[in-house]
Amino acid sequence: MTFLIKLFYVASIICGSTVAFFAEQNGNAAQILIGVIVIAAPFTSLIRRVRPNLYFTLPWLVLALTYFVPFLPGIYSAYPPTRYLFVIALGAFWAEMNGKVPKNFSMAMFLFLVLWMSLLLLRSYLVFKKMEYGYDLAHILNILHNTVQGDFLYSDYTGASILSHHLFITLVALTPLYVLYPDPFFPQVVQIVLMGLSVVLVTKAATQQFGESGGIFAFFCFLLHPAFQGQALHEFDPGVIGMFGTSLALFGFARSDYTRNNYGMVLVGAIIAVLSKEHFSVACGICGFLLVFQSYHRPLGIALIIISLVSLGAFFFISHSVSGPFDLATQTSVRFGPDGLNPASLAKEALRAPKVGFLLHMLIPSGMLSILGFTWLLPALPEIGLAMVSHFPMAQTSSHYATLSLPFLAMSAAAGASRLKTWAKHLRPNIDSFTVAVAVAASVFAMLGPISHTGAFYDVIFEEPSAEARQLRTLVNRLPVGTVGVLGNKHRLLVFFAEREPAIPLPYIDVMEEVLNKDFIILDDYHGPRPENYTVYDQ
Repeated sequence: MTFLIKLFYVASIICGSTVAFFAEQNGNAAQILIGVIVIAAPFTSLIRRVRPNLYFTLPWLVLALTYFVPFLPGIYSAYPPTRYLFVIALGAFWAEMNGKVPKNFSMAMFLFLVLWMSLLLLRSYLVFKKMEYGYDLAHILNILHNTVQGDFLYSDYTGASILSHHLFITLVALTPLYVLYPDPFFPQVVQIVLMGLSVVLVTKAATQQFGESGGIFAFFCFLLHPAFQGQALHEFDPGVIGMFGTSLALFGFARSDYTRNNYGMVLVGAIIAVLSKEHFSVACGICGFLLVFQSYHRPLGIALIIISLVSLGAFFFISHSVSGPFDLATQTSVRFGPDGLNPASLAKEALRAPKVGFLLHMLIPSGMLSILGFTWLLPALPEIGLAMVSHFPMAQTSSHYATLSLPFLAMSAAAGASRLKTWAKHLRPNIDSFTVAVAVAASVFAMLGPISHTGAFYDVIFEEPSAEARQLRTLVNRLPVGTVGVLGNKHRLLVFFAEREPAIPLPYIDVMEEVLNKDFIILDDYHGPRPENYTVYDQ
């Protein structure tokens, strides 16, 4: 009977791996990994004396079956149907083959964190040197410059305060750094440092709540989540300040269960978070609502609900008071399209194949164990849900649309793994290895070389900036003083013109008149008619 079970185990791995092999046609290196498993897994399982665990066999079976499910993301999409299940199956294979996770290696984790964040900082800098950053970073620099000049959080891009549609108040904290170090790259440094600190805080919080193994789960699921890499390498977003505030609040909350006097840290973190971006206020309210039902934490829950309501009220009041061309109504139409908040339209959008794939890819770095820690995941639902229903391209892991979700995904991973250990004692030796292996595999498949469907992690590091990038920098240095407008499909030069009242055409508001009234017009990858009343100054 045991031999028959092993044959079933072998057949499921061969079947699932074969499906993955044919589906992963965009990633040749992924096919190599799959081929190794096809050979190694059956051979290893047949010679083992231990009976294979059905729990770790199931991903391979499901992997084979989902290839024929039509609603899942397409093979050549950014979220192929085999990607998420193959990552889980790879983690299951590692755990089933007795892959071990070392214990008591906090110093090794810290050194890995420093190394990983250093690599991200290096890549971000080289992306900047290659002039591949544009609109978002330039927008932040423009807002900081205007704030220093006395125009509080004013945006030249929309002709109004950024508070007309975003609650970016904590962005003011960066103005002293901007005065001391007015380099276009400095926000990227701030972003990566804050993200690294957030990992430290959440890891300590999970360790306090769920023990050392919980800290390990949170560390790997947070640091190696594809959305973490995507945000670190993307242009600065104030959401990372909110991520740090959220992580600080989680750290204070974890300690409060033991010291009973750290609510102050929770409240400070919550205030930082809600003043960084508006959807953190909703998450804060959800946290408060959950804590109200716990008698010990009820006062904290009430305080968080008050912070949430006050910050949301302030946001709506300020956005109405300083309303500009891009106001909340415009933002709503951009996000939800002509049907607005129609439930049927929102549901239809959320069930589109790429959106389903996005949701699954948010959950795979925890091996789907975040679902088991669902109470810790609930505060992340506003951000994930908005990305799912939005017509605007928010459902992606390579941008700034997961800053709220990541700390809660990490904590829910630790909670889910801890809960599974309690329920299924026979799985205890495997869960640690499974969770860490899945987090590592998710990062590898999202960021490393041809395995990834979104580009290599190392491509920038080993490529020098092009001659064109160097020539563009000298052109910028030659340009005399004056205001600047930019026409074309590229916004790469905008980061150098934060102080020049920059203007660009925007798809959601009409600012073309402002663009054409600037002293200089920059044409970069522009294919339209040349603006009238201008002569060529330099090229």
